[in-house]
Amino acid sequence: MRNSISYTSIAVLALVFPMAALAQVSISPTSQSVANAGDAATYVVTVTNPTASTQTFVPTWTGIPSSWGVQYVFSVTVAPGGSQSFNFVLTTPLGQASGSHPFTVIVATASGLSYSTPGTLIINSASPPTVPTLSEWGMFLLAALLAGTAALALRRNT
Repeated sequence: MRNSISYTSIAVLALVFPMAALAQVSISPTSQSVANAGDAATYVVTVTNPTASTQTFVPTWTGIPSSWGVQYVFSVTVAPGGSQSFNFVLTTPLGQASGSHPFTVIVATASGLSYSTPGTLIINSASPPTVPTLSEWGMFLLAALLAGTAALALRRNT
């Protein structure tokens, strides 16, 4: 006699022991760029609750250095079968190295279930924007203009 499980047995097991509906979390955009360190990037995180009861989710994250600024909501309550979105804003400090910085947003329920979604922030330049300065010729012309204005003012006073 051979032990085997038929497709009918699997179907009966699926009906008797249905899988629990799992929440879903997504981030949009999954990756974005900022021109310079110190700039802010806004992501929209969406949590979907497929269960038959209201769920409260608490967001956390990994992969984001403590020196970065993070703006987020403290909790998100989602109605049965509904979705709720919130902004997740990252601000890098000045001088942050340029490059790709991956992170993960995690939402957890009070019962300890957690769901995550990855994101990436790309910094194109590590230095702050440059302040325009005058070239040597610009400084020479500015000095000549100031000297001429001073000479004209002295001539009027005499």
